[in-house]
Amino acid sequence: MKKKVAVLGAVLTVALLSAPAVQLRGVQQASFTYLRPVTYTQQVVVAGEVAQKEGESYSLDYPVVAKDVLVKEGQWVEAGQTIATVDAQKTAKLIQETYSSQALQVLGGQSKLGTSALPQTIQAQKSGYIGSVSIKKNQSTAPQDELYTLSEGGALLVKVSIPESEIEKVAVGQQAQVTCSAFSDKSMSATVTDVAKFAKKETRGTSQSTVVEAELALEGAGSEIMPGLTATVSIQCDDPQQMSALPQSFIGQDERGEFLYILQDACKVKKHYITTGRQTGEWVEVLDSTLTGQPILSQQQVKEGSTCLLREGAVR
Repeated sequence: MKKKVAVLGAVLTVALLSAPAVQLRGVQQASFTYLRPVTYTQQVVVAGEVAQKEGESYSLDYPVVAKDVLVKEGQWVEAGQTIATVDAQKTAKLIQETYSSQALQVLGGQSKLGTSALPQTIQAQKSGYIGSVSIKKNQSTAPQDELYTLSEGGALLVKVSIPESEIEKVAVGQQAQVTCSAFSDKSMSATVTDVAKFAKKETRGTSQSTVVEAELALEGAGSEIMPGLTATVSIQCDDPQQMSALPQSFIGQDERGEFLYILQDACKVKKHYITTGRQTGEWVEVLDSTLTGQPILSQQQVKEGSTCLLREGAVR
């Protein structure tokens, strides 16, 4: 008879534990998760500004007078696009009066220079960003004077200031991801190409900090990315590593330290104190291998000492 009572008791316990929460007073249901492998990469995240590499200088072998200048610094131009229009009459007069022998030799040695022998426009030799524009409307230039500089399309860089506390992590050759505030949905690759050999003081508002300047070569920037844009730069400082982690929301903290809620004896909620490590996004490393495979309960749905059932289909 005692054996039958014991069997019936066991059946009743199983039935209660498997019944819906609405039928069990004082029994909670909770969402839960497990420790998961998460890829972690140590990063230094800093703000920066898109700039252009030093451009190539363009000039002419004869003087010109610009009728109009059609570009400005930082502008993207296509190969063959007009940089400036030439005032042919003023240019011809300037050449004949001031630079006749030298300029005529360059232009074919005509004894009498006509406007038809002069170019009507000054055009970009290749696609890229305008760096500086030295040629001015209605002003004359001398032979070999710089007219403008041009950086090729891929010749953009990002200038950043690395905080003193982070500089030991940053080195030439490291990869990075760059986003610009104006185009936040576009992520671009970059490579650290230069780290300054000295630090400097940087003042923002009323505070002053020590920083080290660095430059990154920007890759895959389209024509919409231009010098002067504000950028967020995430520098990858080491190789990706795996860590056991939980979402931040599953970790609580009190005066004793950080803790999790786990189940003890199948249904009793227990507070389990832990040591945490690295963090990436919402994921926090948990340095406790004994928790592998053990359900971790939602902080918002249980409290220590309560009776709890795991909510079916509620794994995060």
